[in-house]
Amino acid sequence: LHNACWYGPTEVVQFLLSHPDINVNLKDKYEGTPFQLTCSLGKTSIVRLMLADARVMINGKNKWGYTPLSDAARWGHLEVIKWMIASGRELDLGREGDNSGPINMARARNHTEVLSLLQRFRKDQVNTRREIRLELEVMNKLVAEMFVPIVLFCDGYLKLKKNETQKEKEIRARRFFEIVSRLPMELQKVVCHRIFDSSKDGVSSAG
Repeated sequence: LHNACWYGPTEVVQFLLSHPDINVNLKDKYEGTPFQLTCSLGKTSIVRLMLADARVMINGKNKWGYTPLSDAARWGHLEVIKWMIASGRELDLGREGDNSGPINMARARNHTEVLSLLQRFRKDQVNTRREIRLELEVMNKLVAEMFVPIVLFCDGYLKLKKNETQKEKEIRARRFFEIVSRLPMELQKVVCHRIFDSSKDGVSSAG
């Protein structure tokens, strides 16, 4: 399961989780679980899948005393933390001043958005959880509504033009990515997946 979380697509993890005899909390040599590894890597789709499995421990600590939430905060994975909060499962925020706790991790790494969210959550878990759930619901709806237009946008913008010079291709690609950088994170992911799944000509036109 660790390898699937590291290398495999979500479908592979889903298949393994469907096996009744699998140890979903098996620890590696660093005493980290598959869920903790997934949080540290920032793989939101797999995190969501594992959060829905009641067998998965979400507050276990590795050999350094870090929890999955601490690792997500350490690497600045804001979306992962939002889904952890929205899941409704109890989260270990650590004690005040705990260097291995998620709040101090975010502060030490200067992840300001993560720090702000965790501080809000510590202060008012009920309202913060409700706000995050609403935000994610709106975002999921937006992604669903925008998926087809985004795909067409990628295909059209990256389409190789016969008479286009290399400099023109570079300028067009730069403008494309400037536009993409202004999109919400979930839509940026759609764009990235589309680019990598595009034809070789389409990808090469991005420079």
